[in-house]
Amino acid sequence: MGSLGVSSEAAQIVDAIVDGNPARVSAADLEDLLQWTAAPENPRAEPMSGKLRARGIEGEQARSMALALIEQVLFAARDAAPHRVLGLDPNAPRKAWRDRYRLLMRIYHPDRATGDGDWLHERSTWINEAYRRFHAPTAQVVTRPIAPSPVRPIVRPRSRHRRSRRRRRALRRRLGSVRAVRRRAIVALIGIGSACVVYAFVANRSWERPSSELGPAAVVRTSP
Repeated sequence: MGSLGVSSEAAQIVDAIVDGNPARVSAADLEDLLQWTAAPENPRAEPMSGKLRARGIEGEQARSMALALIEQVLFAARDAAPHRVLGLDPNAPRKAWRDRYRLLMRIYHPDRATGDGDWLHERSTWINEAYRRFHAPTAQVVTRPIAPSPVRPIVRPRSRHRRSRRRRRALRRRLGSVRAVRRRAIVALIGIGSACVVYAFVANRSWERPSSELGPAAVVRTSP
């Protein structure tokens, strides 16, 4: 983990984490900060972990504060060139780009890191895009909204919103079809009920009519 074993430099990184001041993070400090955030349990990270504990900061709180500082250093700009997203010099060799990309993905890949899935997905997408644009020099700007704090959820990608809208429209169409069938069934039931009432009324009236009104054929003869 390099210079993390030097107490003076570890103290400088810890001061930057506690103060939340990205201006105090040099290029070498950023590498050590990323290494510690990727594996704070590594024995080689103990000098920095010990100084954080001396400040009363450890565990998830320490990692969350480190992520907040990295957020300001790498992801705070609205439009950033790929080397800024990865925190590298634009003339850094290809191996430095590859190593920094792998280190950042250890921190932000949703399958390896723990935390809010949407936030991790967004950061890993930006890192992938920056590394891809490093291999395509004609596209040198990573355009995205201002990055939110890592402790707060972010807006879901637009594609999910589009899928949700399509699902809602399909559901409304299905519900509209169900309502139409229900209305037709209710009208049919009302028609059947009305017919039954009319039939019962007519039948009842026919039974109540006197036999003299029914004609000679309807008179029942009781004598032999």
